[in-house]
Amino acid sequence: MPAPLPADSFAAGAFHPDYGTRRVSGTLRIDGGMVNFAGEQGFFAFPLGTVQVSLGGAGDRLVFFEHASYPKASMFTTEQSILSHPAFAQNPALTRARDRIRRRKLVGRCIIVAALTAVLAGVWLALRVTW
Repeated sequence: MPAPLPADSFAAGAFHPDYGTRRVSGTLRIDGGMVNFAGEQGFFAFPLGTVQVSLGGAGDRLVFFEHASYPKASMFTTEQSILSHPAFAQNPALTRARDRIRRRKLVGRCIIVAALTAVLAGVWLALRVTW
């Protein structure tokens, strides 16, 4: 069993032109004004002040970090707890990105609850009419 990662490190994956077209595994860390990715193939980093944060993957379960100056490179983690990292509170752009992601997730949950409520109400009404 691998050793647990430090509190400010997250299991991650990355795409980078130096790694070819495949995804590589490693560790993502926010430190010293940078978002860092380190794996067996190497290391790269994005400036924290201008990084773009978004959700992606199936069910928006991945948190992606990208940078406009490096369009073919990205890093991601499944650990959404990264959105609670202190760097997000200290950086207005990251705070806005985190809030936008949280709102998007909340809206998605509300839509699911509304759809389930409508289905249950329809079943309930159908049962009342047939009795």
